[in-house]
Amino acid sequence: MHTIEEFENASFGNKDVNWSSYAYRIAAARNLERILHSNELVFPDDPGIVRQDAYLVNWSLHLPDSKKTNFDIHGDFDEMLFQAHLITNV
Repeated sequence: MHTIEEFENASFGNKDVNWSSYAYRIAAARNLERILHSNELVFPDDPGIVRQDAYLVNWSLHLPDSKKTNFDIHGDFDEMLFQAHLITNV
């Protein structure tokens, strides 16, 4: 069994773990929390915008090919992954 800390540090490790869609949903929710709880006043040229955008872009960039669509390898709808994409992109 793996922990959320291992998931967050996965890009630094050598292990190729097939993370669950739920783990990606948690990561999306954590990014949303960071953005919503930001106490910074945000203006178009503010560095805070760049940091907040980086949370969203990095989440998308670190998705494996199997998690880029809302369907699993069997063609079944993956509701957890759908929620993760919804949290990140809406």
